[in-house]
Amino acid sequence: MAARRDPLLDRALLESATKYGPQGGALRSLLQELAGSYGRTRRVNNSSAIGITAATQQARPDVQQAFDQALQSGGAQRAALGVGADDPQAAAYQRRVGEQKAGALTDLTQREVRAEEGRIFANSSARQEYVGGKEKILGQLRELEAQQGAETAARYGSLRDDQLERGVKRRGQDITARGQDMTARSQANSLAARETAAAKAKQKAKAFKPASPEAHARARGAIEEAIAQVSDMRLDARGRPDPSASRADIIALLVKGVPAGKDEDGNTVPAIPKLPADLVRAATNLVFDGTLSRKDVERLHNLKLRIRTLGYPTRKKRQRSAVDLATGTGGTAAGMSSRPPVPGLR
Repeated sequence: MAARRDPLLDRALLESATKYGPQGGALRSLLQELAGSYGRTRRVNNSSAIGITAATQQARPDVQQAFDQALQSGGAQRAALGVGADDPQAAAYQRRVGEQKAGALTDLTQREVRAEEGRIFANSSARQEYVGGKEKILGQLRELEAQQGAETAARYGSLRDDQLERGVKRRGQDITARGQDMTARSQANSLAARETAAAKAKQKAKAFKPASPEAHARARGAIEEAIAQVSDMRLDARGRPDPSASRADIIALLVKGVPAGKDEDGNTVPAIPKLPADLVRAATNLVFDGTLSRKDVERLHNLKLRIRTLGYPTRKKRQRSAVDLATGTGGTAAGMSSRPPVPGLR
């Protein structure tokens, strides 16, 4: 049998949603715009680096052919003039052409390296700006939700008090008609009921004492950082899903942490921060499955964290979090990777 709805609570929720709903919608729109701008910036940076690399690779055979033709042409001219290959001027000419060829090829290679370094730096800067802006907007959204909750509770309490006051007046009239004895018994029963309810509420509150709002904010920040790291590690250098990336390897890397270094091509790989294991497992399941597992919920509860306060979906009841609203999907966006492949990740 379905539980009966409280009309007073419905009214309080409707009034608070009417008051705070437009502000929340505006903040969520800002999150979507910020995510879209970040994605466009990354695509432009990647396209620019790919274009420069392709152009230099296409020019390399032409440069080699030009210098080779210069050497052949010089050799043909010396042969026509009857100059031998051991002539000092011929040797000097071949040496100069060889040095110029090596310099031109080296310059092409350096252009490729600078293009890749520029791509990495630009994407890293864009991601830092995106994460900072997103956290600021999410903070405003959490503050707005807290204000809305307080407004709802206050309004519900006011409506409830008015209802109780009207009920008391009606009961008072009935009690007066029935006599003083009925009045005393009714008051005693009401007092006992309130005391019992208060005792039950106090006992229930002791069963689970949640962490402070600051602890929830820190935990959410760590989970968001882990989500971004896991999303990056799932993708290859071109931003495509890497089927060889496993949860166990990703969790091990994030729990242990990896200092900044170089990959096999000499590219700079940013450091991977060391994060709490329980929060890393929760973030990994959010990226891979889109929801928290039952074990995740149990571990977060052991840390005195409320799932509803964190705002992440669970397998029991899927809800869209603020991150989902920002990316426009049911989980972390798959295309927002700014990290090159991590060495040793299988």
